[in-house]
Amino acid sequence: MRNRISLGIDNGNKCTKTSEDYVSESGFTKSNYEPISTNNLLVYEGKFYSIGSNRLSVQMDKTVNQDAFILSLPAISRCSK
Repeated sequence: MRNRISLGIDNGNKCTKTSEDYVSESGFTKSNYEPISTNNLLVYEGKFYSIGSNRLSVQMDKTVNQDAFILSLPAISRCSK
Protein backbone atom coordinates (compact mmCIF):
# COMPACT_ATOMS: atom_id res chain seq x y z
CA MET A 1 0.00 0.00 0.00
CA ARG A 2 1.44 3.36 -0.91
CA ASN A 3 1.27 6.44 1.26
CA ARG A 4 -0.91 9.30 0.13
CA ILE A 5 -0.85 12.92 1.17
CA SER A 6 -3.93 15.08 0.80
CA LEU A 7 -3.09 18.76 0.48
CA GLY A 8 -5.44 21.63 -0.18
CA ILE A 9 -3.97 24.53 -2.18
CA ASP A 10 -5.68 27.86 -2.85
CA ASN A 11 -4.01 29.91 -5.58
CA GLY A 12 -5.70 33.14 -4.60
CA ASN A 13 -5.07 36.43 -6.36
CA LYS A 14 -3.37 37.88 -3.25
CA CYS A 15 -1.87 34.83 -1.53
CA THR A 16 -1.22 31.16 -2.19
CA LYS A 17 -2.32 29.15 0.84
CA THR A 18 -2.40 25.51 1.85
CA SER A 19 -4.27 23.41 4.38
CA GLU A 20 -0.91 22.96 6.16
CA ASP A 21 -0.40 26.66 7.07
CA TYR A 22 1.79 27.67 4.11
CA VAL A 23 1.10 31.24 2.97
CA SER A 24 2.98 33.21 0.34
CA GLU A 25 2.23 36.28 -1.75
CA SER A 26 0.88 35.13 -5.14
CA GLY A 27 3.72 36.32 -7.29
CA PHE A 28 7.22 35.61 -8.43
CA THR A 29 10.17 37.00 -10.29
CA LYS A 30 11.59 34.74 -13.02
CA SER A 31 15.26 34.85 -13.98
CA ASN A 32 17.76 32.95 -16.08
CA TYR A 33 20.39 33.59 -13.39
CA GLU A 34 20.56 32.48 -9.78
CA PRO A 35 19.78 35.43 -7.50
CA ILE A 36 21.95 36.44 -4.56
CA SER A 37 19.24 35.48 -2.07
CA THR A 38 18.06 31.89 -2.16
CA ASN A 39 15.20 32.60 0.25
CA ASN A 40 11.94 31.29 -1.28
CA LEU A 41 13.81 30.22 -4.40
CA LEU A 42 12.35 27.67 -6.80
CA VAL A 43 14.49 26.19 -9.58
CA TYR A 44 12.32 24.68 -12.30
CA GLU A 45 13.31 23.70 -15.84
CA GLY A 46 16.56 25.68 -15.63
CA LYS A 47 14.87 28.92 -14.54
CA PHE A 48 15.01 30.62 -11.15
CA TYR A 49 11.80 31.81 -9.50
CA SER A 50 11.86 34.08 -6.45
CA ILE A 51 8.50 33.20 -4.91
CA GLY A 52 6.44 35.79 -3.05
CA SER A 53 7.69 38.84 -4.91
CA ASN A 54 6.06 41.00 -7.57
CA ARG A 55 2.45 39.99 -6.97
CA LEU A 56 0.85 38.85 -10.23
CA SER A 57 -2.13 40.63 -11.72
CA VAL A 58 -5.59 39.17 -11.18
CA GLN A 59 -6.18 36.15 -13.39
CA MET A 60 -9.74 35.00 -13.92
CA ASP A 61 -8.62 31.80 -15.67
CA LYS A 62 -5.54 30.31 -14.02
CA THR A 63 -5.21 27.59 -16.65
CA VAL A 64 -4.07 29.84 -19.52
CA ASN A 65 -0.43 29.88 -18.34
CA GLN A 66 1.84 28.17 -15.80
CA ASP A 67 1.74 30.88 -13.13
CA ALA A 68 -0.58 29.00 -10.72
CA PHE A 69 1.42 25.80 -11.29
CA ILE A 70 4.70 27.59 -10.48
CA LEU A 71 3.16 29.04 -7.31
CA SER A 72 1.90 25.58 -6.29
CA LEU A 73 5.32 23.88 -6.42
CA PRO A 74 6.88 25.55 -3.35
CA ALA A 75 3.61 25.05 -1.45
CA ILE A 76 3.74 21.32 -2.19
CA SER A 77 7.41 21.16 -1.31
CA ARG A 78 6.99 22.91 2.04
CA CYS A 79 4.04 20.74 3.06
CA SER A 80 5.66 17.43 2.20
CA LYS A 81 8.58 17.88 4.63
